[in-house]
Amino acid sequence: MTLEAAVITALAVYRLSYLITLEEGPFSLAARFREWVESQGWPVWVHEGVNCPLCVSFWLGGLGAAYLMVDPALGFIPMRLWLLGLALSGVTVALNRMGR
Repeated sequence: MTLEAAVITALAVYRLSYLITLEEGPFSLAARFREWVESQGWPVWVHEGVNCPLCVSFWLGGLGAAYLMVDPALGFIPMRLWLLGLALSGVTVALNRMGR
């Protein structure tokens, strides 16, 4: 695992956490996902969890850590491109929030 991969993955987790919990998302997918979870009759902590960036980042961070544990020689290139795109978007969101 390189520092670069860790930073990119961390930023991707940050971006996805905010997308899932606080934004509508492309084609309103994130908003529809939250509405679907709330309509399932699951415990309140599940509803609150999908609206909490810190809660979602915990689970996505676990997935990111699992990805980082994979041997880089076996890494899946499209996944890396996807993570890099999310990381760049995460930087943009963070800078935007800092500027407010």
